[in-house]
Amino acid sequence: MTGLRKTGIDVMGDVPWGTHSCQFYRYKKDLTETLAPYMKAGLDNNELCVLITANPLDTKKAGAATALPGLRTAVRDGRLKIIPHEEWYLDNGSFNPSKACGRWKELHRAAVSKGFDGVRAAGIMSWLERKDWKAFADYEKDLFLSLGGLKMICVCAYPLARLAAAEVIEVVSNHWFSLLRHEGAWAVVESPDRRKAEEKILESERRYRGLYESIRDGIIRMDVGGRIVDCNDAFLGMLGYAMDEIRNMTFLDLTPRRWHELNKTIIREQLMTRGYSDEYEKEYARRDGSIIPVSNRTWLIRDDDGRPAGMWSIVRDITPQKMAEEQITWLHIELNSQIKKLEEANAELEAFNFTLAHDLSSPLRVIDGFSKMIEKYYRDVLDEEGRDFIKTIRSSAQKMGMFISDLLKLSRLSRSEITITEIDMSGLAAALSAELNAASEKTIEFRIAALPAARGQETLIRQALFNLMSNAVKFSAPRERPMVEIGCLGTDGENVYYVRDNGVGFDMRHADRLFGVFKRLHSESEFEGTGAGLAIVKRVVQRHGGRVWGEGKVGQGATFYFTLPR
Repeated sequence: MTGLRKTGIDVMGDVPWGTHSCQFYRYKKDLTETLAPYMKAGLDNNELCVLITANPLDTKKAGAATALPGLRTAVRDGRLKIIPHEEWYLDNGSFNPSKACGRWKELHRAAVSKGFDGVRAAGIMSWLERKDWKAFADYEKDLFLSLGGLKMICVCAYPLARLAAAEVIEVVSNHWFSLLRHEGAWAVVESPDRRKAEEKILESERRYRGLYESIRDGIIRMDVGGRIVDCNDAFLGMLGYAMDEIRNMTFLDLTPRRWHELNKTIIREQLMTRGYSDEYEKEYARRDGSIIPVSNRTWLIRDDDGRPAGMWSIVRDITPQKMAEEQITWLHIELNSQIKKLEEANAELEAFNFTLAHDLSSPLRVIDGFSKMIEKYYRDVLDEEGRDFIKTIRSSAQKMGMFISDLLKLSRLSRSEITITEIDMSGLAAALSAELNAASEKTIEFRIAALPAARGQETLIRQALFNLMSNAVKFSAPRERPMVEIGCLGTDGENVYYVRDNGVGFDMRHADRLFGVFKRLHSESEFEGTGAGLAIVKRVVQRHGGRVWGEGKVGQGATFYFTLPR
């Protein structure tokens, strides 16, 4: 606690709240010389004064007051309490430290609540017996520490004639300083423990203040009414106030009215129930009238008896964050607008592709049909060169038809709705292998592992798996014993299916072309096809939220992987 109090004893001077000192006396006169001005100074400074009596001062209230001239009126007014040591310290004739500690705290609480600035106490220790010495010495050590948190000063008077040298040393070490008569005058002996404690406190305060001021967030401490007691430079800079200005304000004075109800709710429902708040956002008004957004976390401060004594908060200026959020919001709006435009453009392109493919199919069928009729009915009329021309026309028309058919499949994949069901992948692979073997000139060895079920639209997954398996059959056909393996690698959250063959393989340097529309890694003279099969596989897998990729080596086969959700 800050603030100095006049002791009334010249050699002691002024002391801070929390001072715990002692006096060594030989005669009753020693006590009256010091305690009378000590108590009078307390009364003059609006302190509740307490004297715990024992011999040589009469334990009766009137007698003790008479021994301290000018104090009888204060006893009648309740500003000076004279209490027998038996009542204060003892319990069934023995010292009770917990009782004494509890009474000091209760007395301090009552004094402050009645408007006193604090408590000034003195106790005469002539009653202390050998059996209670250790317990009382420990109690004094605890009191030395606990008084630091109270508006209280205390003088303990010990009879010098009854103390051994070791006991004198122990008493001195348990108090900030000691008062004793030396060569007819009073002198003060400072406790070495006190000097060490003060040095530690000063060092701790320096470190605390350095940390307090180095934190970039605002830190404020408030009393129970919300009045700002202290804050760091960051908080002052955040709001543009000086310390002497802001100490006259409450946190609600700094808060726009629209946030007052939120503050009250947080104090009532969080601070008073569990002692701290969640992080929440509000606003503060700066000295120039501008408003800044802040995030806040608040903790409740309690006194030694667990009652609310104040609050402290960490405040962060979130103006940059709010500006970034606003920018992100506008970017999202712009992105969504661009996505919508892209979707519309894609829809128009897909519609155009569908229309174009559909409209081209009809004349191609006519060309192929009439070429077939010429080839059939006019075969004998045409020479060899003419028949080759017709054959080329028909082949080109059929090839173009295959391109258009694949283009229509891709267009439908983008436009059709997906219905998700559970798919028996093992059964699907077995059915497709039988179908491919029936259409192949060679017997293909299919090795189908036990495949976990997948979730997707069965017609689309069937198309994708058929394309991969038919590709594997096509590119392994040159082998004496073609082999196609279908398996699965289980990973977290998805299944990785694969189709592996022992065919011609491919160069991984060109792997980026594998899934392009109508892109081929092998010439048409080597292997027939339009090059759209893997593009269809990719579109199907992506529409199911999966991935697809391929690995291979020239002359050593290829493996294609695709993932599907479980």
